[in-house]
Amino acid sequence: MKKSREREPEQVEFRIHYELDGNLPVEKFFMATDPHGALKALAHSLVKPLTTEVMSEAQVESFTNAFANPHDPFPPSPEMIPVPEEIEDMEFPEEEQAVEASPAEQTVSEQPIDQAPPDPFMDSDSPAEGAPVPEPAEEENPFPGPPKVKKPSPAKEHARKKAEREQQISEANAENQRRNAAYQSLVGKSRQLLGELSGRLSILDFERFNRWADRWDALSYPPAREEDEALLQD
Repeated sequence: MKKSREREPEQVEFRIHYELDGNLPVEKFFMATDPHGALKALAHSLVKPLTTEVMSEAQVESFTNAFANPHDPFPPSPEMIPVPEEIEDMEFPEEEQAVEASPAEQTVSEQPIDQAPPDPFMDSDSPAEGAPVPEPAEEENPFPGPPKVKKPSPAKEHARKKAEREQQISEANAENQRRNAAYQSLVGKSRQLLGELSGRLSILDFERFNRWADRWDALSYPPAREEDEALLQD
């Protein structure tokens, strides 16, 4: 069974009758799915008359959203990166140092061992009596075990973790500052344009065309809070 596709919202025609800077009234028509979309389109058409500054897409989007949503003009602050959990300070015992033996302990009286004269009839290859016997050479193990892994010092490992945390905190703070600065820049520019527009723009009529009744229905501007919240929920 084929899944039914959701129908896209139907666009409606809106008419906005306004004055700018006390000049002759202007009438503009916009196609949008709701009144907010029509007001955003009007705000977008007013960017050039308001400022000669080249604005980014994010700045234009922020301004048009603020104009179309006067009851909730700005989005919430951006989410910040959390700081890593604190690592408690710990005390570690000093590493054991090898204690060297005292000279008195190292001094051992060694008396030379009297050796008998060599026997002329003894094989010259055999070691003489009393002579040290050479140790046999160690045989190489054809199957050596895995190399021993030296465990890191607990103190050094703790210091490494603290240094790593400090680096993460520094990076998180830098990113949070960048996000906050970008947000404040968008909001500040939108507030500036809204302040300029409030003293220069006067909306005379805001209407939506009802094609079923073949008439223009008047809309309020700014939209009532109840209408604004209902549209945002949709």
